[in-house]
Amino acid sequence: EAFSDSLLDDICQASHNQLNTLMRNFDPFIHNIRMTGLDVYLTTSLRLSFLEDAPVWQEFAVKGLNDIFLRIFEPDGSSIESTGWCHHIVANMALRIWRIAQAMPELKLRIAADTVARAFDYTAACIEPCGHFNRIGDSTAQVYPFETLHDFLEHRKNVLYLLGKETADPSPRQV
Repeated sequence: EAFSDSLLDDICQASHNQLNTLMRNFDPFIHNIRMTGLDVYLTTSLRLSFLEDAPVWQEFAVKGLNDIFLRIFEPDGSSIESTGWCHHIVANMALRIWRIAQAMPELKLRIAADTVARAFDYTAACIEPCGHFNRIGDSTAQVYPFETLHDFLEHRKNVLYLLGKETADPSPRQV
């Protein structure tokens, strides 16, 4: 047995205590750190749904995520996180939460497929042909796990197909 029942109980109790403490001191600013924290509340409430406070965490997460999706993304797909790498993280998180919303409509998560699609378009605009993000902000990384802009554009096509959107490459003006 890899984990004893006692260890699992301790892990659940520690998660419970940490999440409740964090909720009382949650970051009020609209940025990717807040979105990440809300993502933690959502996924933990789903994974540990048997814990007494899981419904409280879920309600907190859904309310916060629905608010942040209206505030963090601009109409062109950019986000408050204008640095390419940070925006890439936010776009992928939005996609994952959109997928949860499709699988579990009872959660009432409100993120539009158009918002996610435009976020991936903006990500493409931040990537050099070699696969590195442009040098705006602190982005000097590769668009992991993709090696080149071409690789990312292929991934983008798959994402747009999943979202039910047109999969053509963005026009040169967009990229």
